[in-house]
Amino acid sequence: MPNVSELISQILLKKLREEELSAEEAAILAEWEGRSPEHTEFIAMLMDEALLSDKIKSMLELDEQAAWQRIERALAAEWNDRAVPQRRKIYWYKYAVAASVILFLGIGAFFLLSKKQPVGDTSKATKPATVADIAPGGNRAVLTLADGSVIELDKAQNGLLATEKGSKVLKTEDGKLVYEREGGKGLAAVTFNTLKTPRGGQYQLDLPDGSKVWLNAASSLTYPVIFNGAQRKIEITGEAYFEVARDMNKEFHVVIKNSSGEPKGEITVLGTHFNVQAYDEEKVVAASLLEGKIRLAPAQPETNASTSKLLFPGQQAQITENNTLRVVDNVDMDHVTAWKSGMISFTSTDVQTIMRSVSRWYNIDVTFEGHVENRSGITGGTSRNTSLANVMQVLRLNDINVVFENGKLVVRPGKPSANPTP
Repeated sequence: MPNVSELISQILLKKLREEELSAEEAAILAEWEGRSPEHTEFIAMLMDEALLSDKIKSMLELDEQAAWQRIERALAAEWNDRAVPQRRKIYWYKYAVAASVILFLGIGAFFLLSKKQPVGDTSKATKPATVADIAPGGNRAVLTLADGSVIELDKAQNGLLATEKGSKVLKTEDGKLVYEREGGKGLAAVTFNTLKTPRGGQYQLDLPDGSKVWLNAASSLTYPVIFNGAQRKIEITGEAYFEVARDMNKEFHVVIKNSSGEPKGEITVLGTHFNVQAYDEEKVVAASLLEGKIRLAPAQPETNASTSKLLFPGQQAQITENNTLRVVDNVDMDHVTAWKSGMISFTSTDVQTIMRSVSRWYNIDVTFEGHVENRSGITGGTSRNTSLANVMQVLRLNDINVVFENGKLVVRPGKPSANPTP
């Protein structure tokens, strides 16, 4: 049976879709609305399409039509596809009602944190701000060319950036790096470029063969400026999502390395969509397959006899710390690729893993004070475009006691107070 928060969430979502409420649902909603003026204000705001659309636009930087289309897709995914509820969770069921509805809509705790102070409330209005409203990451990356020269892509002008042997290197108006093969015969000598994102950065790249790569924060990709020979081979660290251009005559190989350049595994593919996460600080290298087929093989020291695994859509292969290989079935790919879709997402995740992800995206150090239980099973989410202050609120709603002190996020034992200090 749903708790009060879940029940009110369901009723409000039904109301948003302009469906008729039953007499019992109407009575429950009226009783909840009458409990406090804040509940009345929240419902009025949620039902005000103009205000809701303006806030969604400011959060997502979309036009009104696109904003409402995103809401409609989210609602349809949860309520029109009852056959697969576990696979298509929208991360709302653990929160207080207001936050749960907001998170469901995919715009974080934005409304909760953007309320105006009452005109006469000078005690709060004059209180110095102590929470650092750190901006989220964005399209930031550094491109290193074959001759060693470096281009900061977020500062570079759109258009032609360089001419490498066999390819033109371009930055498009939508902030993407594209390689266009020049005419003429292929060159025997292969030269390489490296695209590297900092903490708080991400970037999209079109490789010379037309394959598309999305590079997450604190990651790198090394690749030839033109693919010659019988195969296509690139190297990655960190995390990336791939849409590989199909070429039956040239296999595509992704060599996974750690930040020291040591190999951790290799993926072989002809054409497919998949995600690879291989951060040094994570316990496993994870390759998750959305479409097609891939084969993952771990780096194999002499003492290890692990064999490669062929993956099918919906599966994830993991290389563990001791270099063994295992396959997990029925993986929630929406969760795995949430970062690419502009979302922060955690499903049945432990505290330390969540905080490492926040640290990478917001380029902020995280420390743990005292004995902080590494509680697992935490589920939540918000927009990846929201401020750090909003993310901190989402974490607190999940009983993670996090504050901002001396330029760092500090996680402490126990539950956050009702009015936590920054």
